[in-house]
Amino acid sequence: MSKSQAQTTDNNTHQHLMEEREKYNAKLKSWKTREEKTCREMKHLFYMAMELQFIHTLKNREAMMYYLNTKGDPDWTADYIWRLASTNKIDWVKGSSDPTEYETYKADMNEALAKYVCPDN
Repeated sequence: MSKSQAQTTDNNTHQHLMEEREKYNAKLKSWKTREEKTCREMKHLFYMAMELQFIHTLKNREAMMYYLNTKGDPDWTADYIWRLASTNKIDWVKGSSDPTEYETYKADMNEALAKYVCPDN
């Protein structure tokens, strides 16, 4: 693949992601509670991190909060995210080929997130 083809592919991917983000932002306006809005936005952010294959870089508090604050809401605190994760309120996108039951997967992912953003760390 030539450099110009790679750049075109990157631009098309970026354009697609920006269009999806605009659609998503329009939906966010209709959600009522801050917690519901946060959980839905986090589901989307984590899906994008998985899809773009960089979620593995978010395995410490600083990296995770930087990502959540720059791509999500700058007002989110580690304590707020920890409370949502530790009470298993965040939904996650699970691959269709993953045999794990969804509730188990969700609990495991929330537990991992709670560990990464734990206010005591």
